[in-house]
Amino acid sequence: DQGARPEFIAADLLAQAEHAPGASVLITWQDDVISNVQNELERQLQHLSRRDVTVQSLQDFGCLIRVRDAQEACALTDLMAPEHLHIATQNAEELSAMIRNAGATFLGYYTPVAVGDYAAGPSHVLPTGGTARWASGLSANDFLRAGSVLQFDKTALGEIATDVRLLAEREGLTAHRASVDIRLNST
Repeated sequence: DQGARPEFIAADLLAQAEHAPGASVLITWQDDVISNVQNELERQLQHLSRRDVTVQSLQDFGCLIRVRDAQEACALTDLMAPEHLHIATQNAEELSAMIRNAGATFLGYYTPVAVGDYAAGPSHVLPTGGTARWASGLSANDFLRAGSVLQFDKTALGEIATDVRLLAEREGLTAHRASVDIRLNST
C-alpha cells in the first residue's frame, strides 16, 4: 500500500532473488509503488555481492504486478500460493485473512522474510512452486509415524454400511462391498 517503503520492498525482492533462482514478485494497487521500487532495485543492486545471479534471477523469475485493489491482490496471491508471503500494508492482518495459500506469511513493514529464515521461525523448508495450495512447511510432524487402529462391532458396521456400499459401487469395487455384506448377512 501507500505506506510501504520502496527501499524495504526492493530489499525484500532482492533477498529472494539472490537465492538464484528465487521468485521475486511484487503485487500492488499503487502505480507509484512500482516506479519507486524499480528505482530502489537499481540502486540497491549495485551493492550486492551476488549481483550477477540476483539480476539473472530477477529477469527470469521476477515481476512487478499492478492490480485494481487489495482484494484482487489477495486473490492473485492466493492463486500463486507463494512460499514466502510478505504483506507490507497498514492492514496486513486483515489482508492475511483473505489469503489461504502461503507457506509462511510475514505481516507489516518490519517483518522481512529473513527474520523467519534465520531467527523467528517458521520452518525454513516451505512449499515452493505454488504447492502451498496443498502442502505445509516442514515440521516435527513430518518425522513422526502415524497409524490407525479401527474396531467395529456388527451394529456399528451396519450403521456405516450404506455409505461404504455406495462408495464401493461408485469405484466399481464389488469385493469391497461384499466384504461388508458378508458380515452383515451372517448369523
